Amino acid sequence: MKFGTKDITRLMRKYGVGICVSALTVLFFLFLSTDYAYSQPSGFNNFTIIAIAKNFPGLDPTGAADSTNALQAALNEAGGKRLILPGGTYTVTSLAMPKNGVNIFATGAKLVLGGNAIDGTPILSIPKYSKNIQIDGLEIDGRSNVLTQFTKISSIVSSGHVTDVLLNNIYFHDIPLSAVELSSGDANWEIANNRIVHTGRHGIAVDYITEQAHDLYFHDNHIEDCALSPMTIIAGNGDGGASDPGAQASAGVENVNISKNYVSHNGLDINGYSPNNKDIVITENTIEDNGIINQMGHAIHFAGTNIIITKNIAHNTAITAIEISGWPNGNPTPSVGFDISDNVVENVLSNQNPRWGEGILVQNASDGKISGNQVSGTKQCPIEVDGNALDAGGPQIRDVTITGNAITNSPKLGNDGICVSHAVMVLIKDNNFIP
Repeated sequence: MKFGTKDITRLMRKYGVGICVSALTVLFFLFLSTDYAYSQPSGFNNFTIIAIAKNFPGLDPTGAADSTNALQAALNEAGGKRLILPGGTYTVTSLAMPKNGVNIFATGAKLVLGGNAIDGTPILSIPKYSKNIQIDGLEIDGRSNVLTQFTKISSIVSSGHVTDVLLNNIYFHDIPLSAVELSSGDANWEIANNRIVHTGRHGIAVDYITEQAHDLYFHDNHIEDCALSPMTIIAGNGDGGASDPGAQASAGVENVNISKNYVSHNGLDINGYSPNNKDIVITENTIEDNGIINQMGHAIHFAGTNIIITKNIAHNTAITAIEISGWPNGNPTPSVGFDISDNVVENVLSNQNPRWGEGILVQNASDGKISGNQVSGTKQCPIEVDGNALDAGGPQIRDVTITGNAITNSPKLGNDGICVSHAVMVLIKDNNFIP
């Protein structure tokens, strides 16, 4: 329908200026909110690009032919817009997100790694300083069970300083390296409602960073069968261990929420070893059978300042279930400000090393509390605080309250299941030990 100046004049005379201006204002904003504000070729509009073979020749939804070039063309066209990828299987090697952002809606669509990929090149890379990336409903198959020649390919990788990202309802599986890798300076990431199954390294990883990443929200994900960690903020550039110089020098992360995730049968733990981590909340996660793969996994293992670990369930962990420590070895920076409360710890197996069998372990940390936890089935002290661990060179535990915890089916070591060493100003009260 066409609407011209004569029509506007006629309406003003009939109904009055005020009413007509109000009505036209509403119509104007409705017009802006639609996807049809400007004329585009068939199948497109100003805000939506539809990735079909008619618009992007070479796109094959059967997976028989490689669709990399066609799909890259669609992504380039969709920069700053919405891209709809219809259901189907698309064989690709590597794709780059548009730097000015894209919203990908891909329910029923599956990306399959092609055999001519280059090892070490991500399936989806996000260029440095990109922003406004959203991916919803996609499946990514890294085919690590078939393409055994690839060991260094991750699914989605940030190049650094990428902001405002939402990864939602994505199914990652059989990934040669990690499902998602963040990097230096990344901010405002939400990774939610995804399923990650079988990776060669991590599920979600914040890689070695020289500049702090912040405002990260990982929630409601299902992660299982990762060779190493389901979620890691170790940020190391070597072996990924706590004594790794990369972890020690890492800028760390700030304002991170890890909540309501279900993780199972992973090699390691939900972790972050950098002493520069700050304001971390880990809550309402369920961690089962962690560390069984290599007999080395905790459930949760963190360092830094202001760490809250609450209302989690840790069941069948290979070694100590929940741990807060100061790093690095030999000269640790104490973790300061921690709250380990209202968690449920059941069955710490410690099959490899009997030394590691605590339910909750705090090493080289101060200003914290351990309260309201239910701990059962440990091989060593159900709750332990040690201020001289990792060759600290002296007491580095102080100002800690241990209260209101329930301990069952565990060794009666220390003070009714609570062991304290090299510590000052530790208050222990109102805990309940049942052999």
